[in-house]
Amino acid sequence: MTKDNSSNKVAIIVAIITSVASIIAAIVTGIFGLRAVQMQKEAESTSSAMQIIATQGGETQVVLEATANAPTSLPYPTYTPYPTNTAPAIPSLTPTKSKTILFEDDFNGGIRPEWEIAFGNWIMSNGEFSLSQIEEIDITNNKEKWSYGTAIVGDSNWQDYTVKAKINLQDESGNCGSILIRVQDSENFLAWEYCYFYNFTAHTNNMASWYLVQDGKWTEIPNTQTKDFPVDKQFTIEVIVKNDVVQSFINKELVNSFSGFPFATGKIGLRIQSNSISHTLSFDNVVVDTTLP
Repeated sequence: MTKDNSSNKVAIIVAIITSVASIIAAIVTGIFGLRAVQMQKEAESTSSAMQIIATQGGETQVVLEATANAPTSLPYPTYTPYPTNTAPAIPSLTPTKSKTILFEDDFNGGIRPEWEIAFGNWIMSNGEFSLSQIEEIDITNNKEKWSYGTAIVGDSNWQDYTVKAKINLQDESGNCGSILIRVQDSENFLAWEYCYFYNFTAHTNNMASWYLVQDGKWTEIPNTQTKDFPVDKQFTIEVIVKNDVVQSFINKELVNSFSGFPFATGKIGLRIQSNSISHTLSFDNVVVDTTLP
């Protein structure tokens, strides 16, 4: 290659580069120019808008005030409030006093050790509490063979309580049993005695009565006799003592009540007196609790 040809090629390359540079410069200039025009138009539009607001501000204020003071063409409807349902009042209930079991014995597991045996030979007979020993005691100066026993249980500070028990008064002449309340000891208490006698001058068949027993002396409380209660089948007796008032029930039926006696507190007890060798009265399901009317 000659020297002249090399010089021509360099000249051509330089010319091409120069042309490309000119084109790029023109494009950049055009872009910035177009942006400047747009910015100028935006500025002119903003200025015109501000002038319109400035010149028409008064008219706009008037229009706004007129609109604010103008009456509404369609007033809002008035609604009647939906009726409120009043929930029914919850009745106030008087709390029920809780029942406290002070003592109970169903004799299924034998005789509980809490029983204090004052007299007699108490045994279990067919799952019930009864006597077995026949003793000779003096009744109205006549010597007779009798089963006789007293069993006591509870707290000497017991005051108001209910005593319940099931009684099996056998159809045999000379069976007597008693529920004892407010027991001080074996010779001072209140006794509800029920007996079955046949041709016995002191009683007529089956009867029950309350006695005040002091120092071993039995005094019948007036107007407390009850006659014709069940014989030869199990029945339920219940005694409620509250303050100085006593109520007596046979099979849940109130049979008598009385008040006025000297003992303010005391234990409970069971008593049997019988001259029947083969069939002696028995007790079952003894419960003492604080259920009161």
